[in-house]
Amino acid sequence: MFITMVIRTFSNVDVTVSYKLFCLHILMPKNAEVHIWHGKYPVAGIYMNRDLRLRGLQEQLSKVGHTAYLHELEDFNEILEIEVNDEIVYRCKVLDFQFGSDGELDPLCKAVVDCVNKAY
Repeated sequence: MFITMVIRTFSNVDVTVSYKLFCLHILMPKNAEVHIWHGKYPVAGIYMNRDLRLRGLQEQLSKVGHTAYLHELEDFNEILEIEVNDEIVYRCKVLDFQFGSDGELDPLCKAVVDCVNKAY
């Protein structure tokens, strides 16, 4: 994007000056380690740790260039926490993710990837 300015000098001569604007985005480095802590959730009344709802999130994070590690929480049910640089950047329920998707159309996956990218 260019900005053009007209500057009038002391001798009443108009000088046109163009500046190029640069937008500086500070994002998380592409090779960040993302730790996904997930709790048990019920299927047919049985609470177990499952990663079937999180595969799309893993795929979307790997497309951006991050490495995602899954960790099971034994004490909490239906909880998901995303940790980057020893900070929790996102927290939600595991059941909010779409089952068996690749994460392309899941708006929650996009929100998590955006939070991870901005967590610098």
